[in-house]
Amino acid sequence: MNNEIIAIMTFLILGILTLACTRLGIKYLFILSTSIIIISNVTVQMNVEVWGIGISWAVIIYSMVYLITDILSECYERSLAYKLAASNLAVQIFLWVYVWSSLQVVPKAESVEIYETMQNLFGSTARITFAAIVASAGTFLDIWVYEFIKKKSTGKIMSKLWIRNNISTVIGQSANTALFFTLALYGVVPNPALVSIVVSAVVIKVVIAACDTPFIYLARRIIANQNG
Repeated sequence: MNNEIIAIMTFLILGILTLACTRLGIKYLFILSTSIIIISNVTVQMNVEVWGIGISWAVIIYSMVYLITDILSECYERSLAYKLAASNLAVQIFLWVYVWSSLQVVPKAESVEIYETMQNLFGSTARITFAAIVASAGTFLDIWVYEFIKKKSTGKIMSKLWIRNNISTVIGQSANTALFFTLALYGVVPNPALVSIVVSAVVIKVVIAACDTPFIYLARRIIANQNG
């Protein structure tokens, strides 16, 4: 099974899971978002090639956070979307503190091999999490842009759900990507490679933003039906 098929399957599963959480209620969307943040931190160092573009595997799953914030912005109060973004930030900070403190302990002799494995897997988590904390500004920007377009749109085109969903997500994702990979990888990889990583991630996220549009329409219908 190649990377492209796995990427499509992952996206569809996450989209369906998001719809299921939408049906179950707001708290489940918060739980899903928190889970995505944690998994993204674990898989962010997994670099893969999808359709000829090199990206971090975490890009695909992390992009779903923007779908969740847009669902909250569209169907509930804006404050809920900001609370979600703030809770994601709190998770990032907690994760950094926990991982950092865990790697400071002195392991017993029989646990040295396991400790070294953990060090190799999470040793750079502090820098990555710091980058993620700063890059979380992209989520807040996404919410702000979404609300701005929603309030200011008057034309037939700009008032469309797919317009505000895509524009806000692309802007927020681009800011997130530029901040995250610059802070996480600057000095680690050559600058040309860093630029290539950022551009590639933005391209993939733009595609994902377009592909998640049907899910936000379905989520809005689910919530509308629940509200009678």
